[in-house]
Order: sequence, then C-alpha cells, then structure tokens
Amino acid sequence: MLARASSAASRVRASVSGTRAFRSSAAPALAAKAPLANPADLSPLKQFFYGRLDGPALFPFPSALSADEREAATALAEPVGKFFADKVNSAQIDWDHKIPEEVMQGLRDLGLFGLQIEERHGGLGLSNTEYARIVEELVTDPSIAVTLMAHQSIGLKGILMFGTEEQKAKYLPKLASGEHMASFCLTEPGAGSDAAGITTRAVPADDGS
Repeated sequence: MLARASSAASRVRASVSGTRAFRSSAAPALAAKAPLANPADLSPLKQFFYGRLDGPALFPFPSALSADEREAATALAEPVGKFFADKVNSAQIDWDHKIPEEVMQGLRDLGLFGLQIEERHGGLGLSNTEYARIVEELVTDPSIAVTLMAHQSIGLKGILMFGTEEQKAKYLPKLASGEHMASFCLTEPGAGSDAAGITTRAVPADDGS
C-alpha cells in the first residue's frame, strides 16, 4: 500500500518536473516571436479594433465644397479647435454648471454666435456644409455646443429665414456678435419637449402689436 502511494507520488513529481522543463525550454522560443504590430502601422479598420479611430479615413468630410471652400472652412475650424484644446475645461464647466465668461468672450471673438448669419448683418455667412465643419470642433464640449447650436439652429433661425428686413437689421447684428442670446420656447404641460405638439400661438393684438 505504502509502496503504491510512494510510486504515485514519484510519478506526480516527475510530471511536474517535466512540465517545468517544457515551460523553461519553450520560453526562449516564445520570446523570439515577432513583437505585436504597432497600431499606427495598421489599416484604419484594424486600428479600430485596437481602440483607435482614424476619423478622416472612416468618416471623410463630404466633398460638396470646392477646393477654395474647403480651404476656407479648414482655416475657420483650426483656430476653433485650438481654442477648445487650450481654453476650454469641460470637467470644470460640468462641475460648476456654468460656462466661464472668458470662454464665452472667446466664442464671441471667434464669431461662433453668427456662423450662418449673413455677413451684412455681422455674421460669417457659412453654408450648411461649412457650418457642419465648424460643429465638428464644437462638439468636443457638449455644453458649449448646445449653447451655440440652440442659439443659431432654433433660436434665431425664425428671424433669419422669415423675418422682415427691418427685423433682421434690428436683431441679427447683436445676435451674431453674441451680445444677445436667442432662445426658443419649447416646453408646455401638454407637449413636454415635442415642438410639433405646442399649442401656444402668437397672434397680432387689436392695436397691431
């Protein structure tokens, strides 16, 4: 009985010893294998699986613009991207629940409150495609992006598209400069945030106002 147990223990020790020897002899061979590829040297699709995203390769900017228009859009976008990288602290904005005044002034200085307002009213007069190129830079901070896009996409859009020349001359310059901020009345008790469900209407008063 003791002899059999001793024999079994010997076989186990021999097996473990052999396994260690195999691992030891295999180690140099494993180490000699070629190193993993550098993700930067791989195709955009392979880089994606390494957690890298080559934006221009996977989502190229549309070619609806002429060469001159693309160059102009890039010239506008580059300082915007640099401003967001150097001056915008998104974590602090989220913590404070407020965009600092110096950041707001920087947005004004870049002309970002009047991207699609005509130049004659103090804006940049961008097309939809050019506007979309600038928005690519804005969305690095959602708080600022919503502030600027709500101001322009729904806030002042009614005046821009349907306002009289007198209304445009009165309101658009200060909206383009960021001196005034446009807003949009959206929520009602029976509509929530469904713009199509709003029942409030503005109608002329008896005195014509």
